[in-house]
Amino acid sequence: MKKKLMGLAFGGAFLAASLGVFGSVKAETTSEDITPNLNVVRSIEDKDQINLYKAVIDENGYQNITLNFDATKKDDVNNGWTLKVYDENKEELYQVAGIKSQFTSANFAFAKGKTVYISIESGIKSSLFMPKGVEYNLNFHTYADSEYEIENNNKYIDANEIPTGGAVKGSLLNKDDEDYFVYQIPESGYTNVSFEIVDFVPNKNLGRLEP
Repeated sequence: MKKKLMGLAFGGAFLAASLGVFGSVKAETTSEDITPNLNVVRSIEDKDQINLYKAVIDENGYQNITLNFDATKKDDVNNGWTLKVYDENKEELYQVAGIKSQFTSANFAFAKGKTVYISIESGIKSSLFMPKGVEYNLNFHTYADSEYEIENNNKYIDANEIPTGGAVKGSLLNKDDEDYFVYQIPESGYTNVSFEIVDFVPNKNLGRLEP
């Protein structure tokens, strides 16, 4: 007799982004189309400047973002950059402020064909402490992985199916993110469910993490 094991939910106990009040990007902000896995070299020249990028997910799996710069310019970075990630409706999902060293984001799990927006701005709204003129190197990486979760799976109705004897991988973007999975039990007996946190490193911008 087949049974359905529902409600395997993983909430935001472990975060991969800085805490804060999330919002949305202004509708009139112009975006620049970028191609996944290709470098974009730009800079911030004004304290109110926002560089907004638009990417379309090219394969199922997971994604992350790297933000690098010339290490010899470190003294000019000042308070660094703020990186934000938005969904296709330009609602903010992820934010890390004060990036002043080579940076790699948490993993994302956007579905193939989805649109993602990424913004880079000064880490502080002051002309004296912004990284003016320092070029950054932005890359939105995509990786094929059939075992990775597919967002949006934040509700029971949108749960990702776990194959018999299989495994799924996932990540939490912020304190409100929840991931739901469903498993069809093939026969009477018992089922073991294991959970492992892999390569978890708290972001220094998080402060204290509560279990």
